Amino acid sequence: MVNQYITNPSTLCLVCSEAITNPLCPSCVSTHILHWAEDKGERIKNLCKKAINALGQQSDRLTTNSTTTCIVCHRNHSVCPFCFTEMIVTYLRNSGIKEKDIDEFKEFFNYIGIPREFIFS
Repeated sequence: MVNQYITNPSTLCLVCSEAITNPLCPSCVSTHILHWAEDKGERIKNLCKKAINALGQQSDRLTTNSTTTCIVCHRNHSVCPFCFTEMIVTYLRNSGIKEKDIDEFKEFFNYIGIPREFIFS
Protein backbone atom coordinates (compact mmCIF):
# COMPACT_ATOMS: atom_id res chain seq x y z
CA MET A 1 0.00 0.00 0.00
CA VAL A 2 1.34 3.39 -0.96
CA ASN A 3 1.69 5.86 1.90
CA GLN A 4 -1.19 8.36 1.58
CA TYR A 5 0.95 11.29 2.74
CA ILE A 6 3.54 11.01 -0.01
CA THR A 7 2.76 13.54 -2.72
CA ASN A 8 5.51 12.48 -5.11
CA PRO A 9 5.32 8.74 -5.86
CA SER A 10 8.69 8.86 -7.63
CA THR A 11 10.34 9.07 -4.18
CA LEU A 12 8.89 5.71 -3.10
CA CYS A 13 10.69 2.40 -2.98
CA LEU A 14 9.24 0.14 -5.66
CA VAL A 15 9.58 -2.89 -3.37
CA CYS A 16 8.01 -1.71 -0.09
CA SER A 17 6.11 1.40 -1.34
CA GLU A 18 7.53 3.51 1.48
CA ALA A 19 9.40 6.78 1.14
CA ILE A 20 13.12 6.33 0.57
CA THR A 21 14.46 8.04 3.67
CA ASN A 22 18.00 6.66 3.45
CA PRO A 23 19.07 7.80 -0.02
CA LEU A 24 21.88 5.33 -0.68
CA CYS A 25 21.46 3.56 -3.99
CA PRO A 26 21.83 -0.22 -4.32
CA SER A 27 25.15 0.29 -6.12
CA CYS A 28 26.68 2.21 -3.20
CA VAL A 29 25.21 -0.24 -0.66
CA SER A 30 26.76 -3.04 -2.74
CA THR A 31 30.19 -1.56 -2.16
CA HIS A 32 29.65 -1.87 1.59
CA ILE A 33 28.34 -5.42 1.23
CA LEU A 34 31.46 -6.42 -0.68
CA HIS A 35 33.67 -4.86 2.02
CA TRP A 36 31.79 -6.90 4.63
CA ALA A 37 32.20 -10.07 2.57
CA GLU A 38 35.99 -9.64 2.23
CA ASP A 39 36.61 -11.31 5.60
CA LYS A 40 34.00 -14.05 5.22
CA GLY A 41 35.77 -16.45 2.89
CA GLU A 42 35.54 -17.13 -0.81
CA ARG A 43 32.11 -18.77 -0.79
CA ILE A 44 30.30 -15.87 0.89
CA LYS A 45 32.29 -13.31 -1.10
CA ASN A 46 31.38 -15.01 -4.40
CA LEU A 47 27.72 -15.38 -3.41
CA CYS A 48 27.56 -11.70 -2.48
CA LYS A 49 29.05 -10.78 -5.86
CA LYS A 50 26.51 -12.97 -7.68
CA ALA A 51 23.61 -11.56 -5.66
CA ILE A 52 24.75 -7.98 -6.24
CA ASN A 53 25.16 -8.57 -9.97
CA ALA A 54 21.70 -10.10 -10.32
CA LEU A 55 19.78 -7.84 -7.93
CA GLY A 56 21.71 -4.69 -8.76
CA GLN A 57 20.92 -5.02 -12.46
CA GLN A 58 17.23 -5.51 -11.63
CA SER A 59 17.11 -2.45 -9.38
CA ASP A 60 19.03 -0.35 -11.94
CA ARG A 61 16.30 -1.06 -14.50
CA LEU A 62 13.68 0.33 -12.12
CA THR A 63 15.06 3.87 -11.93
CA THR A 64 13.41 5.48 -14.93
CA ASN A 65 10.82 7.56 -13.03
CA SER A 66 12.73 8.05 -9.80
CA THR A 67 13.60 11.44 -8.38
CA THR A 68 15.46 10.02 -5.37
CA THR A 69 19.15 10.78 -5.76
CA CYS A 70 21.92 8.84 -4.04
CA ILE A 71 23.86 11.05 -1.64
CA VAL A 72 27.14 9.35 -2.62
CA CYS A 73 27.12 8.84 -6.39
CA HIS A 74 24.23 11.20 -7.31
CA ARG A 75 22.44 8.61 -9.49
CA ASN A 76 18.68 8.19 -9.30
CA HIS A 77 17.32 5.02 -7.73
CA SER A 78 13.97 3.46 -6.82
CA VAL A 79 14.86 0.74 -4.29
CA CYS A 80 15.60 1.65 -0.67
CA PRO A 81 18.73 0.29 1.02
CA PHE A 82 16.64 -1.78 3.44
CA CYS A 83 14.81 -3.64 0.67
CA PHE A 84 18.00 -4.12 -1.33
CA THR A 85 19.89 -5.59 1.63
CA GLU A 86 16.90 -7.76 2.51
CA MET A 87 16.95 -9.16 -1.03
CA ILE A 88 20.65 -9.93 -0.53
CA VAL A 89 19.84 -11.69 2.78
CA THR A 90 17.18 -13.77 1.04
CA TYR A 91 19.62 -14.70 -1.74
CA LEU A 92 22.31 -15.68 0.77
CA ARG A 93 19.87 -17.70 2.89
CA ASN A 94 18.54 -19.52 -0.18
CA SER A 95 22.15 -20.29 -1.14
CA GLY A 96 22.70 -22.14 2.14
CA ILE A 97 24.71 -19.57 4.08
CA LYS A 98 24.82 -20.33 7.83
CA GLU A 99 22.36 -18.40 9.99
CA LYS A 100 25.32 -17.19 12.09
CA ASP A 101 26.64 -15.35 9.03
CA ILE A 102 23.16 -14.07 8.13
CA ASP A 103 22.76 -12.71 11.68
CA GLU A 104 26.17 -11.02 11.45
CA PHE A 105 25.16 -9.45 8.14
CA LYS A 106 21.92 -8.17 9.67
CA GLU A 107 23.77 -6.72 12.64
CA PHE A 108 26.40 -5.09 10.43
CA PHE A 109 23.73 -3.52 8.21
CA ASN A 110 21.64 -2.44 11.21
CA TYR A 111 18.69 -4.86 11.14
CA ILE A 112 18.79 -5.31 14.92
CA GLY A 113 15.61 -3.94 16.44
CA ILE A 114 13.57 -3.94 13.23
CA PRO A 115 10.21 -5.62 13.91
CA ARG A 116 9.90 -9.08 12.33
CA GLU A 117 6.87 -8.09 10.23
CA PHE A 118 9.01 -5.56 8.33
CA ILE A 119 11.54 -8.19 7.28
CA PHE A 120 10.67 -10.26 4.23
CA SER A 121 12.16 -13.59 5.27
